[in-house]
Amino acid sequence: VGTLAANESVDIKSETDGTIEAIHFDEGRRVEAGQVLVALDHVKPRAALAEAQAGLKMAAATRERYAPLLKTGAVARQEVDQAEATWAANQALVERLTAELEDAMIKAPFAGVAGARLLSVGQFIPRGTSITTLIDSDPMKLEFRIPERFLGQLKLRQTVKLETAAYPGTPVTGEVYFIDPQVDPVTRTVSVVRSRSSVAMVSV
Repeated sequence: VGTLAANESVDIKSETDGTIEAIHFDEGRRVEAGQVLVALDHVKPRAALAEAQAGLKMAAATRERYAPLLKTGAVARQEVDQAEATWAANQALVERLTAELEDAMIKAPFAGVAGARLLSVGQFIPRGTSITTLIDSDPMKLEFRIPERFLGQLKLRQTVKLETAAYPGTPVTGEVYFIDPQVDPVTRTVSVVRSRSSVAMVSV
């Protein structure tokens, strides 16, 4: 007896605060890797980024202007160091705001089927709010355990056949792709994983 599980499964959550501007997925429909699922309001983050970029441009100009002046003694080392620190701080701010702007576009980490939609357009959501689930069920994984005494008969890429209660009499085949190197000290069994390109990845 084993347990079937999706190849990949993840809860999609927001990494930043914001108001939902648009939803770009349908419940129960397939989405592609990198597809935007939800767009948060990005007007304020974009404005903050533009302001930071302007500050970085000014800091870079000051830094470049001070460099040759230091050689002639026209500016003190302290002023040059301050210009360098200001430039570095502005550079870090631009990078942070760029990342926050990207976080406003919540994307699918892999291709799969979207689950139930847990929010609506216009809703304000804090960081960490669940948006939906994403499931990649092709192939699937089957995990089951084998007694320790049969460990010597197991090998990678070994063919495994299984049947499911949902489709009795219709066997599915796959390959072992993982054998747990550790034996469970209580049950004296090992965990194995098997895969099939179209239907199942199996953990044995």
